[in-house]
Amino acid sequence: MSNFFATLYAASWLGLAFSTIGWFVFKRALLGTKVPLWALMLFGALYLVSLLGVQLQNGGANTLELLFRETGVLVGIALVCRLWGSHKSVPLLVALTLGVSAWYGYFGYIQRNAGFVAHVENTSPNPANPAVAAAILPTAVPDEAGEILFDLKRPEDLSALTRLLTPYGASLTRAFPAPASPEATELDDYYVINLPPEQSGQLEGILAILAQSGKTDDQEINETLALDPTELQATGQGPSLPLAPMHYPVDDPYADSLRHFQILDYPKVFEYLSARTPAKKARIAILDTGVDAQHEDIGSNYHSFGAQHDRDVAGHGTHCAGIAAAVANNAVGIASLAGLRQWVEVGSVKVLSDRGSGSEQTIIAGIITAADQGADVISMSLGGPRRLGSTRAYDQAIQYANAKGAIVVVAAGNENRAANTRLPAGSAYAITVSAVDDYGRKAGFSNWFTNATEEMGIAAPGVGIFSTLPGNRYGRFSGTSMATPCVAGLLGLMKAAQPNLDTRTAYKLLNDTGSDSGDTGKTGKIVQPARVLAQGIQ
Repeated sequence: MSNFFATLYAASWLGLAFSTIGWFVFKRALLGTKVPLWALMLFGALYLVSLLGVQLQNGGANTLELLFRETGVLVGIALVCRLWGSHKSVPLLVALTLGVSAWYGYFGYIQRNAGFVAHVENTSPNPANPAVAAAILPTAVPDEAGEILFDLKRPEDLSALTRLLTPYGASLTRAFPAPASPEATELDDYYVINLPPEQSGQLEGILAILAQSGKTDDQEINETLALDPTELQATGQGPSLPLAPMHYPVDDPYADSLRHFQILDYPKVFEYLSARTPAKKARIAILDTGVDAQHEDIGSNYHSFGAQHDRDVAGHGTHCAGIAAAVANNAVGIASLAGLRQWVEVGSVKVLSDRGSGSEQTIIAGIITAADQGADVISMSLGGPRRLGSTRAYDQAIQYANAKGAIVVVAAGNENRAANTRLPAGSAYAITVSAVDDYGRKAGFSNWFTNATEEMGIAAPGVGIFSTLPGNRYGRFSGTSMATPCVAGLLGLMKAAQPNLDTRTAYKLLNDTGSDSGDTGKTGKIVQPARVLAQGIQ
């Protein structure tokens, strides 16, 4: 329906612009009729209805502000037409050209700046209108340590490319660590180009050189990204259901602070798992700002992927790790869905800095590391804008993880726009998670899905989630970053029971057993752990 309003909005504004022109061009020829007036009234009414519909559905730019600006444009067209129309030498073609130019120019401005245009019906892996999706996103910021990534077509082409880029002072190095299974991917063919500071303005030219050389399969900016600042700050609970007695069957002292367990029906999950034995202990890798490996409620259930990953200054990664797999029933701190030690362990691959920033290169390298070290689930509460031609490297990395047996789960993002305008959320090979509040409604900040089943979209609680923080501390955060490890923990349980479970089958189980949210069409189904475990664990 939102696509209907967006299409009607564009058509009615165009009709209104041409009707304004027609009022001045045709009014003498049609002096005895009310056609010009009827046309203005019809398109004006359609315009107001469609503008209101788009705004209500997609929460974009302020309606009155848009109405004021667009009315100003129409007045400008009318004044110019009146001025020019007084000269008989001005042909009709000039007036029509004026209208078309004004509409295209202004509507292009709206596409770049109005929030509702983010709802583009595009399905992974390629947007139906990637140019629009790219236009509404901020400019890519390249990593100063390596500005461009490219996929080399043939090893023997490297020296020729090096010569082509010599005038720019560029250095070329392999982008990612060597995959343990190189036959399963082309990631070992990726290189990164580092430019001296004085050549930083040459990025577009170098991208064009690479594309025209015929020696690459892909080239893109190695974009930096940063966590949403609100996800690095403690938050209140927000609107909540009345607190009901929970009677969780665990002795963790902060268990009653875990409001999201009401939606997840934790007591049934604990009861179900306590009566069964897993086929293996599943390993969840949190790709984030690192994890405090010594935390009192994580340490005994922690697997180290390397000492460099076992610390966390920002706190974001530790919070996610606690949601996914804090130890349950240990008389310490909180519990988690997957917190029974015989079922799941959690580890960290630090891909973001202590300030919460990273690059496509570091994130993909982290995916390779986690997959090669036996991760069963890779949880990524991170992401950045998706641009035309910028999906291939992420897709390659996630497909590699899938081939190694890992399920990748990613955050939808917090901009209240279409999730498939972001990466890695826009990848067709990952499960993407939106956030709902205690009432099961879409969280106001959460990105949404244009087609949840095609985008493997699912929902989980993400408002005011209480979890672990570095230094044996605890706190609440909100975001799709918090919803994602809820699903990662559940996927860990599913992989522990069925080690050969693949991504598509796992998503189908989550979707088939999920419950409707307040806006299922945008959030996808809310995961229901007890149901999916009963159906998927035999």
